[in-house]
Amino acid sequence: MNNHRIHRSVPRKEVQELVSEFERSGLTQREFARQRALKLTTFQYWLYRRAKPKTPALVEVQMPPLLSAGTTHYRLELPGGKVLSFSGPLRGEELKQLCHLLRD
Repeated sequence: MNNHRIHRSVPRKEVQELVSEFERSGLTQREFARQRALKLTTFQYWLYRRAKPKTPALVEVQMPPLLSAGTTHYRLELPGGKVLSFSGPLRGEELKQLCHLLRD
């Protein structure tokens, strides 16, 4: 008896369709994978990849600052409706720390 598995690349569209079908099925991951002859860990990886939020890329935006009594105000709208708002001058080290926090 041949114990070798045949590995094939699954097209992204097919993965998306399987994940959507799973979400509607009401089955456990194990049951769904077994019914579709999928390796459970591979199917779980597909689910993880779909659920994992994509990290937004930082994009340089040039706009005139809003001035109020000589203070500069900044407002950054992030994905998911989050808003970062602050005032005053921003030193280079503070900007590095802010970018580091946004990356997490």
